[in-house]
Amino acid sequence: METSPANSLFSVCLLLILWFSGSVGSWNSCPEPETTCGNLTVRFPFRIIGRQPEQCGYPRFDLQCSSANHTVLELPGSHKLNVKIIDYKSQTIHLYDPSGCLLRHVPNLLPSPFQFITSYDFTFFNCSPPRDVGLDSTCLSSSTYHVYAVSSGDDIGELFPLLFCSKIFNISSIPYEIIKLDDTLDLMRSHPMCEHCESKGARCGFKNSSTSYDTACFKVRHKGSSNKFVITGSILLLVVMLVVIHYVRNTYKSRKESQAIIEKFLKDYRALKPTR
Repeated sequence: METSPANSLFSVCLLLILWFSGSVGSWNSCPEPETTCGNLTVRFPFRIIGRQPEQCGYPRFDLQCSSANHTVLELPGSHKLNVKIIDYKSQTIHLYDPSGCLLRHVPNLLPSPFQFITSYDFTFFNCSPPRDVGLDSTCLSSSTYHVYAVSSGDDIGELFPLLFCSKIFNISSIPYEIIKLDDTLDLMRSHPMCEHCESKGARCGFKNSSTSYDTACFKVRHKGSSNKFVITGSILLLVVMLVVIHYVRNTYKSRKESQAIIEKFLKDYRALKPTR
């Protein structure tokens, strides 16, 4: 069967549209690779629950955006800390406790995918009634008793006033800033390894063809711009394609009709022309 030029042109244009759309298609199958909560930008390995589907974030890196536009990290046991800064290049996250006592959340931080940047061993003492022992009390204290923390590296002379207090527990490997009532806590993560992507201006995400948690680097896609250009370009190409197809088809049809008229004329002419 003879293929018309219009059909050939349609096939070529369709292939071009499919190739163009596929070449700038969805980034790593995540429809919303980047979003914001307040003044904080959230992207892989983190994701905002309710805004980004699971494929946009690494397991256990789920964040929430509160009604007050605070980015929240929920720890085991439903304990929540606010996120102050996410440093994607250094793979660190800066947290703070709205209630002002990060020390209460230490047991819940340890099972998380984050690690302390620096850590020390501490022994905690309960002095009841409160005593002036020359040390800073922790946020675990109350109006009826004071709780003090002593580092394993502290001078033994500082421990003498605590002889009249009761040792209550030890905590190993916690940051010094938690004890000193700092309002922020710095944590780091060892996986997924995305710092090489961020350092060269790319973005990290799951591999398209991977069924595991393998990651890869992707070029930065400005939100909405790529899809807008793809859709606009595809529509314009489709309109031009339809106009050209219509023109070619009409031209092809006219030529076929003209050829048929000429052939019929010649046939009739030969039939009427007397033979000698």
